[in-house]
Amino acid sequence: MNAAIERDIGRVVSVSGSEARIGVFASALRSNSSADAVALTVGKFIGIRRSRMVLVGIISQVSTEVPHLVREDGYNAIVSVDLMGEIISVDDDPTHAHFSRGVTSYPAIGDSAFVMGMLDLQRIYEVDTNPLRLSSVVFSKTQRSPRAPTLMT
Repeated sequence: MNAAIERDIGRVVSVSGSEARIGVFASALRSNSSADAVALTVGKFIGIRRSRMVLVGIISQVSTEVPHLVREDGYNAIVSVDLMGEIISVDDDPTHAHFSRGVTSYPAIGDSAFVMGMLDLQRIYEVDTNPLRLSSVVFSKTQRSPRAPTLMT
């Protein structure tokens, strides 16, 4: 929920159980950078805005096989996302947000989606970058986000 760097990649076009399918805008596929950080690949964390929360999911499939009706709405790809939890803002204040496993509110058709940034990943993994409050030991880094350390307290 770091709005300064969030960029919509598309909108929810279908929901089935814990899977959401997102229609992806052509601009999200044609990035100016070839960096892995912006590529829509399997394993990338996706946020879906829903009311006062952001639903968190992981891309499980990317396809350019797009149904005709969805393509007419301007989407050039479909991303399947497995929902795993949510980031909830306390009192509408994004600085006081926390991650909770599981989903209490499912996405609706048309909800916007974005690639999650470092601040969101830190909330998910409960990483505190302040050295004065750091009471954990770094024992590895995740493959998908090497800048976000895996900690053991």
